[in-house]
Amino acid sequence: MYRVNHTQTLPDSFDDFIREIAAGIGELYGPEAARIYQETAHDVIQASLQVRGTYAFVAQDGREAAGILLAFERHNAGHINFIHVLQNHRAKGIEDGLVRECVRTFQASGLEGIISECVPFCALDVDGAYRSLGFEHVPRALMTAPPGQMLSSGVDGSSKPLLETQYPEAAAVIVDAYTGHAGRRLHVEVSSEEHARAFVERVAAGEYGPVHPDYLRVIFHSGRMAGAIFGCEVAPEYGFVLQVAVRRSHQRQGVGKALLADVAAAFRRQGIKHMALGVTLASPALTLYQRLGFQFLRHVDAYTWWRL
Repeated sequence: MYRVNHTQTLPDSFDDFIREIAAGIGELYGPEAARIYQETAHDVIQASLQVRGTYAFVAQDGREAAGILLAFERHNAGHINFIHVLQNHRAKGIEDGLVRECVRTFQASGLEGIISECVPFCALDVDGAYRSLGFEHVPRALMTAPPGQMLSSGVDGSSKPLLETQYPEAAAVIVDAYTGHAGRRLHVEVSSEEHARAFVERVAAGEYGPVHPDYLRVIFHSGRMAGAIFGCEVAPEYGFVLQVAVRRSHQRQGVGKALLADVAAAFRRQGIKHMALGVTLASPALTLYQRLGFQFLRHVDAYTWWRL
């Protein structure tokens, strides 16, 4: 019988999780990324659990840990960002129990919403749990392309690195780009300029991964910021586009293409060989990414729940 506990301490057997997760990371981002994860994961995750608003839920079979879920609170919403069940405990419904206990905890705390977007490194069956709890399913995917391919797309980029003094305007661009957009339910940072600016500051501080000043870029038209892009490094030789935002008044004018081309050039200058991003499959942006040469790397199921 599995028991799910909320804890601020990693289980003694977390090295078993690290080995399996590292193998999955290696399949996605290469052996060097797997090696770095194995060396750093324990200390990094344990340190994160000491931060207020960060949670770990562990499913145990007696004294043995079988599954783990990691989550955090931000902007009055809960975020479930990682679930893993050890190989010899799979297909037993453990992930279902982890999801239900985390959701119960978040809902009991009065949070306005809950967002789950996990890149799985094992087979997980969470769809039934989320749907029974009233969550909306959002099919998404990771996509990748060589930066050099983006540079040969024929796009004439004209962006410049984002300055710290421009953070407020960049935040305004993000909010404007998502006004009336279905993606607002999945991306809390687009809901207000305050939240958007906090997102920009976290990216610039390297919270999502190592960042070079050239990875945060903006385009101006007639003296007004028309679009912004935010990137980082998620693994050795892998650059990741966290956000592309174009003002509604400047959409379908090549601004997004130019931003992608320029951040691709920035990645390539830093020795990045792979450029990746996440996209909702129902988003019009998917067609743009495919035209620019992005290919599917992995499908990802996201889920959202918001109080009425």
